[in-house]
This record gives sequence, structure tokens and C-alpha cells, in this order.
Amino acid sequence: MRSGSPRTSVLLLQWAIDRYRREKQAPLVNRAGELFQIMTGGSFASLRVDFDDQDNAKLNGVRADESVLPVPVSGMSTGTADQLFLALRVGAIEDYLQRADALPFVADDLFINFDDENNMDQDDLN
Repeated sequence: MRSGSPRTSVLLLQWAIDRYRREKQAPLVNRAGELFQIMTGGSFASLRVDFDDQDNAKLNGVRADESVLPVPVSGMSTGTADQLFLALRVGAIEDYLQRADALPFVADDLFINFDDENNMDQDDLN
């Protein structure tokens, strides 16, 4: 039995990858972007995943002023990067809780690099 052409296999694999990104990655990145906007006091409006020439994903913060280039994680301050990772963690936990029972969440390092300007009231995340 002869299988399909390599080109067909590549197209099918690319379709599966794109579908996974749309269905799994996009909702998490969108929710994390909403949380990140709150955590940064509106300094960032959202998150965006861009892909390089080798199809490697790169997460970027999008400023409220869209004329400013997206900011890669490496270009963020330590406190802002921590806010980003917290937003991703909370977004992933929210996603998990939609299909599973709640478990304790212990996070003793979340606000270690937040300065007074970057601190926010936890009620803001509701």
C-alpha cells in the first residue's frame, strides 16, 4: 500500500499544528493578555505570538499604542516579565479549572520583583 505524497503529509501536519494553535494556544494567550493588561496598568494592551522563519513561536507584549513595535520578553524589565509569567500561569490555571477539580495553588514567588508602580490589587484580576 502506497502512502500519500510527502507534500500532502506536510500540508496535513501544518493543518494540524495550525488547528492546535487556534484551539488551544489562542484562548490561553488571549486570556493571559487580558490579565497582563490589568497587571501592567494598561502599559501593555495584549499579547501576541509571532513566528520566525523556522516556525519558532515568540511571545511578545503589544503596547496600547499599536504604532510601537511589539516587545519581546527579553526586552521587558524583570518586574514586567514576572507579570507576564504570572498572567500566563493564572490563564493556564483558569483553563485547567474549566475541565478539572480545583487543586491548591501555591506560589510564593509571584510578586518578588514587582515594584510599587507594578503592584496591583489582586481583586483587579477577577
